[in-house]
Amino acid sequence: MRYELKKQIKDNEVLRNSFFKLAEETFRLNLKQWYNDNYWTNKYIPYSIIKDNEVIANASVNTLDFIFENEIKKYVQIGTVMTHKNYQNKGLSSYLINEIIKDWKNKSDMIYLFANETVINFYPKFDFKKVDEYQYK
Repeated sequence: MRYELKKQIKDNEVLRNSFFKLAEETFRLNLKQWYNDNYWTNKYIPYSIIKDNEVIANASVNTLDFIFENEIKKYVQIGTVMTHKNYQNKGLSSYLINEIIKDWKNKSDMIYLFANETVINFYPKFDFKKVDEYQYK
């Protein structure tokens, strides 16, 4: 099969809508309103695998600037990792995560993500480490 990797689909209406559809099917997440409210900035970069003008897999980069000990740090958060059910178990998510790490490891101070329990064992092969998460209530 022939796939194409695109590293930003914001301005492509067909691919953007396909991305929205995949997010809805995968996470029940409606990103169309988020886009319409202008929250999709250039700091949000989907890495999408395309087949026949359809997004079949995706992992997105969010670039974030933090001030830590009076220094500006650039962090990359990986999110919206999803694969259409007909294309799962073909290594597409692994390919995307590796591509993101390759592109960002020397351009950022840290790459991180939040993983739910269903995929917690997927990420250590990319050298991600599990850490405790704390939330203030």
